[in-house]
Amino acid sequence: MNFIQYDYSDRQIQETARSLGLEDAEKRTQARKALEAAGKRAVLTLIEALKNGNHFARLEAAKALAHIKETSSAGALVEALEDENHDVRWAASEALIALDQDGLEPLVSALRDCFDSVYLREGARHVLKALKHESCLEGPLLDVVKALEGISPASTVPWAAQKAYDELYGSGAKK
Repeated sequence: MNFIQYDYSDRQIQETARSLGLEDAEKRTQARKALEAAGKRAVLTLIEALKNGNHFARLEAAKALAHIKETSSAGALVEALEDENHDVRWAASEALIALDQDGLEPLVSALRDCFDSVYLREGARHVLKALKHESCLEGPLLDVVKALEGISPASTVPWAAQKAYDELYGSGAKK
């Protein structure tokens, strides 16, 4: 099976995506690279694999989405921060880091609404700390990082996330 093509039809993208869940690591990697080469045309298929595939498919989909860096994948990547598989969660957090600022709105929204998820908080902490290190965070997002690193994040994160969301993305956001 040779997947290296650049002019994929939707059908070819679907067929290639099925290989993301194979046991054979070499074939999975080959399929992922082909989907990465297909770029934005493969994003919806990769999101579907991220949500519904086996753990191999979810992992490879997250890796491919990190490479493609399409903003529309941010919500699905945030959901994947709660995946049962640690490797999938890690790959999703790395993909969100690759999205830079474009992945922050759904991440902050999730922290505001699903703050009781330990996996979500761990993933968000990794993403925000990495972006902080790259000097990509400002004001209220720094408060979210502090809340995530505090003694009782389950009680402080939702308030910090709500404030950050309102200030950055709500009706009072700077345009």
